[in-house]
Amino acid sequence: MCSYDRAGAGNSRPFAAHRSIEAMVSELHALLEFGRVDKPVVIVGHSFGGRLARAFGSLYADDVVGMVPVDPGHEDFLARAEASLAPDEWA
Repeated sequence: MCSYDRAGAGNSRPFAAHRSIEAMVSELHALLEFGRVDKPVVIVGHSFGGRLARAFGSLYADDVVGMVPVDPGHEDFLARAEASLAPDEWA
């Protein structure tokens, strides 16, 4: 078993630039390769990590044997939250 904090979260170094889901998933894949983690893997993702786990499973299906989303965030959460606010509440 291994765990990690994605760039800019937890104990990882901050990451100034905005990154796409695909970029974050690619970083995880590179980390697993660098760490020589045996595949296939079971991916566990909490909250936003659940979204990353689903994307990882889609992009690297041959590397994944299972997935455990723990209270995963929904893909539309931010868009729905912003839509519920009046424009002057966005800041």
